[in-house]
Amino acid sequence: MDPDFPASVPVCNDMDEKNEQYQRAKNEQRPFLAVVDDDDLPGWQAIYVMGTTGEDRRNWYYLTEEGVEIAEERRSTAETHRQHDSWVSTCSKTRGELHGLSKDDAEYLADRFAEIVWNTEYWKEVTPREIFQGEY
Repeated sequence: MDPDFPASVPVCNDMDEKNEQYQRAKNEQRPFLAVVDDDDLPGWQAIYVMGTTGEDRRNWYYLTEEGVEIAEERRSTAETHRQHDSWVSTCSKTRGELHGLSKDDAEYLADRFAEIVWNTEYWKEVTPREIFQGEY
């Protein structure tokens, strides 16, 4: 699989733009990655979702353990810049995000995520059976 990645990480000023970018990633079978201003959450968000990958939805691509470790390191470094009223969750093979950032900090983190999630060397192909049986 050799997906066609955008030239830069999309910046979504509202949820409609986020939904549009998510659908585009799904249609192109590549990871969803964006900087998002969600009115219901404080600050800006940098997010990646691997579940939009796949070959006609028969197989998916998740991050390898090495990819997750790198993404988590980058997320935790950026965590010091978040607003106090935002929550924190760790990165995983399927998803990573950090809310409560300034727009510049969210764009910087999303660019660091792009180095991982848009690099197929950090992907592992998984089948629906592996996913639903909890094997991966």
